[in-house]
Amino acid sequence: HTHTHTISWIPTMATTTHLRIPGERNFELALHHWYRNKAISVVHCRRAAEAGHPGGWVFMFLLLQEHELQLPLKERGPAQPWAERVRAGLPHMVQLATDGHVVLQYVLGVCCRFGVGCTYDGPQALAWYQRAAAANFAPALFATGVCFDMGVGTARNMAEAVHWYRRAAVLGFAPAQLQLGLCFFLGQGVEQNTRLGVVWYVQAAKQGVPEAQHVLGKCHEQGAGVAYSLQRAQNLFLQAARQGDASAQDSLGLSYVRDSDGDSRAEKSRFALYWFRRAAVQGLASAQFHLGQCYLRGFAMLSPDPALALSWVLRAAAQGHAAAQHSVGKFYLEGCGGPRNRRLAVYWLNKARRQRHPTSAMELELLLASG
Repeated sequence: HTHTHTISWIPTMATTTHLRIPGERNFELALHHWYRNKAISVVHCRRAAEAGHPGGWVFMFLLLQEHELQLPLKERGPAQPWAERVRAGLPHMVQLATDGHVVLQYVLGVCCRFGVGCTYDGPQALAWYQRAAAANFAPALFATGVCFDMGVGTARNMAEAVHWYRRAAVLGFAPAQLQLGLCFFLGQGVEQNTRLGVVWYVQAAKQGVPEAQHVLGKCHEQGAGVAYSLQRAQNLFLQAARQGDASAQDSLGLSYVRDSDGDSRAEKSRFALYWFRRAAVQGLASAQFHLGQCYLRGFAMLSPDPALALSWVLRAAAQGHAAAQHSVGKFYLEGCGGPRNRRLAVYWLNKARRQRHPTSAMELELLLASG
């Protein structure tokens, strides 16, 4: 079905016919699925790359370097060879882009921003993005907004970022719709309007963007800018979780924990444990902490396993999760999951204290006072 899908944000004349190069349709589809489903995106990226499309080479590198864990095993592999192909093809890419190839203008912006096949150059990245944006190419409009949002190649300017996000959003580019919603929701670069923020979240969520489904679910869970509905929140979390979004998986697990009273308690507890595991193996620190707590307490009919609990909480603590650092300190202080170790207890409680964990400072003070 992905071959026949109409992509609303690709202008008819974004790239003139005589400049289209082999693999361009697959590359457009790869961009379309980039924010939705990395597994589908990599299929089209690889097809574009194998057809000789430089954009396919660039995005294969980025997929393998940054998102490899989200890809099917058969699609994984080394990223560097793709960067070498970009480096070798750079002069030809620049020539085509200079001649007016809009998609490659955008791709060169990506190369300069992330240092793919060349050195990082923020101002040059912005210049290439803006050349492509002049043709109303939505990914370039969005990327220009990101540059102003993050101060890439220019001074940070949220009002200017909102201008570019809005231009891409009205073309139907889902990532821009999500980001524009966030700007309205938080009042960044625009007057705060949570209801209008939700309107844009809905538009992106309808296009299947898991991050949008997750954030919209949080709105329903908290009654922020929309009516409170735990059921609606869980449905949205589930849609995003099934696409592999680790944050949504963790949020879904937490929602089942909070909603595990009554006859369905055992079933929802098992669901919560399942989604915590899915998110934890992707490396999400909060999910690793929550999974550790499940093993510690014997949640969802598990037998308590302090040693396994400590191993998961340690993974979260190593990523800087303050509550996990505090918890690890308590594990070592009490000899839970392993032998007592006062030195490690002080080390982890102090790490949590530095992140202003609410009780770590007091417990550290008592521990040090005890000698």
